[in-house]
Amino acid sequence: MGISGDVQNESEGQSVCEGINDLAERAVALIQEFMQSDPSEWGYQEMYKTNQKVSQSVRVVNDLAERAVALIQEFNSSVTHNEEQKQYLKIIETNSQHLQSLQL
Repeated sequence: MGISGDVQNESEGQSVCEGINDLAERAVALIQEFMQSDPSEWGYQEMYKTNQKVSQSVRVVNDLAERAVALIQEFNSSVTHNEEQKQYLKIIETNSQHLQSLQL
């Protein structure tokens, strides 16, 4: 592969990482907003109702969460070299584990 191919792959990789960063930022913001709301009001929130239905339909929550964390860790170690990107992924991993503990 030539230099132009390397540059293109790096550019595509950076674009993917930027998209993941944007998604992670939005997810963290939604989680923070939800966690700051009064728990007595959660049952009235659409996000809560939707996530409750999803969580009730998942048969093996632990397995699903472990796979998600493993996927994030694998991605983190194989693709991400930027420390800021690693921090976003760590936040997602931590929040995933926290939400898993709340569901049990």
